[in-house]
Amino acid sequence: YIIDESDIGKVEVIKGPASLLYGSGAVGGVINVIPQKSLPRGKISGKALLKYFSNTNGLDGTIGLRGTNKNVVWGLSEHVMSNKDYVDGNGDQVINSRFNTNSVKANIGLIQKIGSFKLYGEYSQNKLGLTVPPAINSVTDNERKNSLWYQYLSNLLIQSKNNIYLGKVITNIDLAWQQNHRRLNTNPGLPYFTAVDMLLNTLHYSIRSTIPAGSSYKFSVGAQGMWQNNRNNQTPDHVLPNATINDISTFALGQYQTEKVNIEAGLRYTYYHLNVPQQPKGLPDKPLMEPLTK
Repeated sequence: YIIDESDIGKVEVIKGPASLLYGSGAVGGVINVIPQKSLPRGKISGKALLKYFSNTNGLDGTIGLRGTNKNVVWGLSEHVMSNKDYVDGNGDQVINSRFNTNSVKANIGLIQKIGSFKLYGEYSQNKLGLTVPPAINSVTDNERKNSLWYQYLSNLLIQSKNNIYLGKVITNIDLAWQQNHRRLNTNPGLPYFTAVDMLLNTLHYSIRSTIPAGSSYKFSVGAQGMWQNNRNNQTPDHVLPNATINDISTFALGQYQTEKVNIEAGLRYTYYHLNVPQQPKGLPDKPLMEPLTK
């Protein structure tokens, strides 16, 4: 998934025991991308940005509008990038390094004393040229359009983020569904134009309660789950096999923090099941997947 930098409020790097709150794959740490904060009540903000890059004749444009009307927050934005091939330090064209991206984001939410309830949606398309030998031998222009030997990535993300306040206890309930479609398009003159076509569906859900205990102690308990399915369509190359993952976890984290001391300790239990229908029992006698198209 390619992150669209527009509308990002801040980026956090989380390491240590606190990273266990983000899943079994976050043992080494977490890069947490946080959206912009909501505007104060009665405020509406718009933006229009346009950038130009000389070494790609690139255009980068963003337009957006967001606001807060009483207890309702909302936003809508679009981000577009279009680039020709790069020109290196020697003034030479890097053949087929052109790329084009487009993303649309929307959000709406309700903020009350009992909590906040927000719904986010994002759809993006990315066409990324490949500087592989077949492309270098075939591309003779320097246009913006990707016509051969490029990755075509599209991503749809819908997520609901909710916070419920019960006294001093804060409960976070999140639900997200993501569909990532990855294709490798080659040369229209070949028997197969699309060499790779993978569709990845991911459902993620979590509930977490944070319980303060005095001014220095804080405890978090909760559960998380992820269901993921990867499917290859009818193409000659399978980079990853068809597979289904089911991941369910429970966790607890204790924190003690003062001006001079910060102590964290946590525990997490995860049930992880991976099903690969094409995987035979034992060690296979031959590779399960064909190599990438040359």
